Amino acid sequence: MPPAQSQSGVAAPIASYPAKQTNLVRFFSLKHEFPTEWQQFMHPLGTSQTMSLFLTNERFPFQHRAKKISLSNVQLFLKFKAAYPPSTSSASSPKSDYGTNQLEVSLSDPSKTSYPGTFVSTQGILDGVPYVSIFLPKVRITSPGRVTPWMLTIPSVANLPAFLQSVPFGGGGPFLNSAVIDDLFYVCQYSVQ
Repeated sequence: MPPAQSQSGVAAPIASYPAKQTNLVRFFSLKHEFPTEWQQFMHPLGTSQTMSLFLTNERFPFQHRAKKISLSNVQLFLKFKAAYPPSTSSASSPKSDYGTNQLEVSLSDPSKTSYPGTFVSTQGILDGVPYVSIFLPKVRITSPGRVTPWMLTIPSVANLPAFLQSVPFGGGGPFLNSAVIDDLFYVCQYSVQ
């Protein structure tokens, strides 16, 4: 059916997107969408394993970039590599060795408010992939001109099995072993208005 026309013969304007949309989801592969920060996260120079995430409107779908974007929930999924490197003498896999262990994580928004969480692994959910849900009180995403990063921090891996940890030659750590971590997926639930 052709678009409705006014009496002047010009097509009537198409209705725009709703003023407010909720329950939208944006999936990030931190390894691929933040490669420099990922490298620094997996090979930290200091005493903590922290990743800066510059989340701005530009990282969300084009039609929402000029609108106010607010996050309400973040889910993180820790993806292990399928097997240990050949130099590791383990007959199991990184995911099986993680088992029922728990790994603490903290997500800080640009105002430095910290939201803690704990990675858990449940065999019946995503085949045991460690995950965490962090609920946020509608935190706004900033515009590109005023960028302050979100900070993702793993405070300690000391309670994990030894094969999942690494200690750098220069000291510090232990940290997550970069040889067994494939990616960290960051899934945002957000709304726009």
